[in-house]
Amino acid sequence: FTIQNKKDACNGQSNGSFEILVTSGSGTISGFVFSSGPPIGPISLTQGVPHTVSGLSGLVVGKPYLVVVADDNGNSIGSVIIFLYPNVTATLVSAVNSTSC
Repeated sequence: FTIQNKKDACNGQSNGSFEILVTSGSGTISGFVFSSGPPIGPISLTQGVPHTVSGLSGLVVGKPYLVVVADDNGNSIGSVIIFLYPNVTATLVSAVNSTSC
């Protein structure tokens, strides 16, 4: 599987997201997403169809999310850790040029 269309969270909000795209597997495929707090899942996944996981927050140092995908026999298809960051913006309100520094 692959992770695609990762969107970082904005300014401490829970609006980050990413898609899980299963590229191979057989039978019923499911996934879980782990981070701090309760896990997200089980998520029913279909090979070739992206599934969006949303409502995620980020941290300045990066918030880790462990994504685990398995088939109906409990065999792991794979796992990956991704990091979500908040989009940080800055606005210059005023500037002072000092010649005495």
